[in-house]
Amino acid sequence: NDWATLTTDAFKQKYEQFVAELKVKNPNSELFLVVEPPVKDIATNNQTFPYRQVILDLSKEHQLPVIDAWIIFINDPVPLTGLLADGVNPNDKGYGILAGEVVKKFQERLLITP
Repeated sequence: NDWATLTTDAFKQKYEQFVAELKVKNPNSELFLVVEPPVKDIATNNQTFPYRQVILDLSKEHQLPVIDAWIIFINDPVPLTGLLADGVNPNDKGYGILAGEVVKKFQERLLITP
């Protein structure tokens, strides 16, 4: 949640360190990276959007699946305000959409994992 307090380079370094620690502590676990959904405030979205790209880049570099809630919410036919409870956190509909995507990603991974 404190993305914007770090430069994107510092954020990438910390996120990469976090992923590495998770892999060491949980070597048999599947990791999924998650991009947070956008918020109602456009200025905040503009400020945090570059951090989204860092996560997407890391998912490619480490060959980890990513759940991009940003795109999921933007592409949903329901307006963003209909998916957020308070302009920041998802409401029941938003969480439902996100949960559906999580299930979909899990199913995809189960099909390709021996």
